[in-house]
Amino acid sequence: MSLTWHGRPCRSRGFTLLEIVVVAGIFAIFGLLAFGSLNRLLQQDGILRASAERLQELQFAVRYMASDLYQAQPRPVRDLLGDSRVPAMVSGAASEFPLEFTRGGWSNTIGARRPTLQRVAYLIDDGSLVRVYWQVLDRTLGSQPVRIALLDGVEQMTIRFMDSTRAWQTDWPPLNTGGDPQGQLYARPLAVEFVLVMEDFGQIRRVVELSP
Repeated sequence: MSLTWHGRPCRSRGFTLLEIVVVAGIFAIFGLLAFGSLNRLLQQDGILRASAERLQELQFAVRYMASDLYQAQPRPVRDLLGDSRVPAMVSGAASEFPLEFTRGGWSNTIGARRPTLQRVAYLIDDGSLVRVYWQVLDRTLGSQPVRIALLDGVEQMTIRFMDSTRAWQTDWPPLNTGGDPQGQLYARPLAVEFVLVMEDFGQIRRVVELSP
């Protein structure tokens, strides 16, 4: 006995050209959207990395300057001609630099014949915070300074000094030392405030208390 099946034969149906074009278009749209999102993420990541690096540069420069001030020493130096002495810390209209002082703790790992005290200065030059130092304390006309640019994008720097009466002074040494020239040569403030006006971060203020 045989069984006979009278159903229609099964035939596979493929995609038409129009369907393939539509699917390809949909995938292309999704690909463009995904690429745009990835591109925006990469741009944001680059911006965040640049901001983090910029912040590290700012923190490094502020710490460097604060570290110098922490170690300020009451050691005046001779002027360039050797006729008189320049105060241990000096700032103001008559000063060559916005801030100049003697600091201690100058590392000497190679045992060079030089003091552990160092004469340093800070200024703003062409939009950069620049640290200047000399290889000798009592420099002459032939002494060449070493200049290091610590931070760019600096529009302005202002400095104030807290005197022994806890009043803020814009010049140092202060004028209220009772006319004592020795007092002016060795005078150190209780604290120094420096303010950096940045192009991107705005105003950065730091107060450094000097060690007694």
